[in-house]
Amino acid sequence: IERFRETALATYNNGNLKYSGGYYCLLLLYTGLRVGEMLALRWDDWDGGHLIINKSISMAKNREKKRESDNNYISIEGTTKNQKARVIELSNEAKWILQMIKQNRESSHKDEFIVQTRTGRLNTASNLEHRMKIIMKHAGLENIKGGLHILRKTFATQMYEKGVRVADIAAYI
Repeated sequence: IERFRETALATYNNGNLKYSGGYYCLLLLYTGLRVGEMLALRWDDWDGGHLIINKSISMAKNREKKRESDNNYISIEGTTKNQKARVIELSNEAKWILQMIKQNRESSHKDEFIVQTRTGRLNTASNLEHRMKIIMKHAGLENIKGGLHILRKTFATQMYEKGVRVADIAAYI
């Protein structure tokens, strides 16, 4: 975990992050969110200490594509996996990550997505998967398999190791 964290937060001499998905991977690690839940987050869902989780984004093939320049996939916003909204209390690490994302953003209007690409577009699970693989490789962890979902599992395991009851972990994540 520490090697992954250090690599995800690595910077160039000018202070810019080396890995564009570093903050987002760490947000998954420190919150236990599903990827689609994180992608659907807007700044209005964060009050500084809590996140409101009430939607999810998935990608679907664009069946109405008419021009070559049209996107192959479109995002679809829906409810969470179990259709239940929840409010999660954030750890200090998660609060810090969100503050860093906001600080490094030109705009953070309440309706804007938190998880964007460098060009300001909505990020995707496949793009973040790719970013995570690069971080894992440079951290010397390329033999660990599981994709982005392993960050959710790691979060739950850490809660369990801290003595949190299984029922409370299930309710949180």
